[in-house]
Amino acid sequence: MRDVKAIKAWKAMTSAILVGVLGLSLTSCSGKDGDGGGAEGSDQAMVGAGEICEGTFASPGAREALAKVTKADRFAQNSVGDGLDKTVSNIVSDYELSGPSKGKDSSLCHIYAGGPSDLDDMSLRFALDDGESLDSTDQAPQLTSYSLGRRALAGNDYAALYFPCASSKMGSTSDDPAVVSGVLRVRLEPRGDVGELSKANMTVLNAAAFAVAKRLGCAGNGGLTETPVLKPVVLKPTPT
Repeated sequence: MRDVKAIKAWKAMTSAILVGVLGLSLTSCSGKDGDGGGAEGSDQAMVGAGEICEGTFASPGAREALAKVTKADRFAQNSVGDGLDKTVSNIVSDYELSGPSKGKDSSLCHIYAGGPSDLDDMSLRFALDDGESLDSTDQAPQLTSYSLGRRALAGNDYAALYFPCASSKMGSTSDDPAVVSGVLRVRLEPRGDVGELSKANMTVLNAAAFAVAKRLGCAGNGGLTETPVLKPVVLKPTPT
């Protein structure tokens, strides 16, 4: 009799252990206890481009450009980073602390197009810039320069945009404006026409930069418009 009871007790204990292990495995796979900051959970809502990143990509042009690069029209609802307010606050604080020098990067937005994942498909970061690279002609051959802001460069998986900001929030003036830089990176190199992808990346970055410039109170929105006119330009080599 004692043997039978012992066997039953052993089976019960084994079942409990298996249930516990299975529960941990499911939790781990769902990513809900992870710290990757990604689009966590299999039930994560997927929404249109205009509903992510605080409505930054609400314009038709930005939505179309984002779809061209990511090959998606639905995105994880929690595609967020530091957000607009924190990004702007960091830029203002850096300028107040050290003037027109290089500041710390702020992650305005992480975009997840492929459902639950800890790896974003696109990221957009902004920072106060020292302006030292504005006159440089050093650039990767595959990048196209555009007549936008103080300087604009883009390729099929990267874009950078610099714009001036005269703002009472920072105390910068039109005679001596601050310079803000924005950088867009795509995790997986997209396939397609490089020229079209470059324009699409710059359109997406411009939408984000326009939102930052407005929130910063930059005079004339830093020379940016919601719908940019992207004209490629050829940079003349700097005289040596």
